[in-house]
Amino acid sequence: MRLAVLLAVVALTSACEEDMGQDDWLWIENTTSERVYVQESGTTGGAYVIGIEPGDLDLSSVERCDDTELVARSGSTTGPVVAIRSPDEGRDCTITWVIAPAE
Repeated sequence: MRLAVLLAVVALTSACEEDMGQDDWLWIENTTSERVYVQESGTTGGAYVIGIEPGDLDLSSVERCDDTELVARSGSTTGPVVAIRSPDEGRDCTITWVIAPAE
């Protein structure tokens, strides 16, 4: 009986992951030379979505079609803003947000 319950829970969890798979999340690529911290606009300090090392590509916890404005800060969660992903870009459902070095 316990095995049947365990299998049912695993099946339900797998179904949820399929409904909300990696294709639904925003990938963030950091092409700068510093670690960047991505936050929802209006938050500061320790509240961040993801920290990404230079040259890395990571899966965030933000739905790619979400119209939330995101801010990338260089070096720390209170560092200078190096990129902003607008709500319009979210509505466009861009799969990867590339954070590029300032020119």
